[in-house]
Amino acid sequence: MEPKGSKQTSRKVVIGTVHGTIEGDLQISPTLRTLDFLNRNATSFVSIHKARSAGSRWHFGSDQVILNASTITWVAEVEAQAAGSARPLNRSAVRLRFEEFEVTGFIHIPLEGNLLERLKGENKTFIALTSASMIGPQAELATAFLAVNRLHAFTAEIIGEDDSSSEMELMAEEVGQP
Repeated sequence: MEPKGSKQTSRKVVIGTVHGTIEGDLQISPTLRTLDFLNRNATSFVSIHKARSAGSRWHFGSDQVILNASTITWVAEVEAQAAGSARPLNRSAVRLRFEEFEVTGFIHIPLEGNLLERLKGENKTFIALTSASMIGPQAELATAFLAVNRLHAFTAEIIGEDDSSSEMELMAEEVGQP
């Protein structure tokens, strides 16, 4: 959680949970990436402001709800935040399968890293995919950024070769910036 008194901004998100989909705003420090926020709060409750249930049997009657983060399977930013690193990274096209949907996209790893070893040994609950698409029985989604809860994935496979690039350049391409 962010310290009290710190400046926060609203970040519009769509959140897929094991019980349905929720749209709303996360209150996050402007300097914090959504992925880092999720990983900091992966074992607690996350506040969603202006929450609306979408594709869920639950309906919310207040402006704010708190959501058990362990039930989150994916989070998409409605407007992807421009972020990145100047250090060179490999990106690998991957396919992750969950109980009722599959996700394809790119995972970025350090040049010396191994993607499958990273997925097995990662100490973070949520992993980021760029240029991601999700297909399931009740929804399809394409987004520049998607955070997925790797604990809910049951298979992962590399479907494309590594491509050494700067993550900053790739994110700028994916969110349509020059």
